[in-house]
Amino acid sequence: MTAARRALALFVEPQQRPPAGPPAVLDVGVTGLSNGCGATTVARGLALELPAARIADGHAPGPSGVLVVVAGSDAVPVLARMVIDRLRERLPHVVLVANRPDDALEWERAGAVCLPRSRLGVELLSRGRRPWGRLRTALHALARAVQEMP
Repeated sequence: MTAARRALALFVEPQQRPPAGPPAVLDVGVTGLSNGCGATTVARGLALELPAARIADGHAPGPSGVLVVVAGSDAVPVLARMVIDRLRERLPHVVLVANRPDDALEWERAGAVCLPRSRLGVELLSRGRRPWGRLRTALHALARAVQEMP
């Protein structure tokens, strides 16, 4: 064996990285602050916007997941924000959604993503179809907010 081959035998080969597994599935739980707030509709909209994500309507996500909290039109922004702050003590990734708010600006100041009134959009979502117009734009914004959390 030559000196060069002996020298090469002393070098340690770098460890091979294991092949990257499939990307982690985004785990999203959708819940409402009150009955009839539209949490199921929001969950259906998110399922269409984030087809690779696991969307659970009425259930909390896993520890690294995102919780989407839906406030109905009769909710108070300050109180909803207090609930969100308490939830973030246990689950760091929480998104507040104001569904059909009377004052969207007030809800946006509270950190909420606002979804507009749209009877046709809700009907389309209930049939598994994507809405259009302002509701579709708002669902895109919500999906972006959910994806940016983890």
